[in-house]
Amino acid sequence: LGFGGTVCHPRLFIDSQLEDCHVSHQDTSFEEGYLGFQPSNDIFASNSSTSTVQIGSLEIYAVGDEETIRRGFRAQYQHRDINDATLRNARTVDKAAFLGDMRNGVIESKAFAHRGQVDGRANGFMKGEEDGKANGL
Repeated sequence: LGFGGTVCHPRLFIDSQLEDCHVSHQDTSFEEGYLGFQPSNDIFASNSSTSTVQIGSLEIYAVGDEETIRRGFRAQYQHRDINDATLRNARTVDKAAFLGDMRNGVIESKAFAHRGQVDGRANGFMKGEEDGKANGL
């Protein structure tokens, strides 16, 4: 959850695990100023105008009747399920298609280069030798 701030750095950012939360005094939407937290004095901090905050608990209020809230949660769960399925699909490799792409040269590899070199050897002839041209006959 993030709001305010700049395009790259929200003024208040709360991650889903409440572990990486930041607050800043810079803002392009609201009046600048500290939100009760002075910036970090840590010389190793990447942005001295941002403070890391520890959130012990967070109370959230929802607006709407029970059915509206239920629909909102269903939509959220459906959205997460779609994102999870998309990520699982992206992580799955179609091994047959991958192998076919390697054989056809779509993916550049020398793994199947030997096939072109052994064409015709099954009958005891090198490629081009079947009609005697290779020996100059």
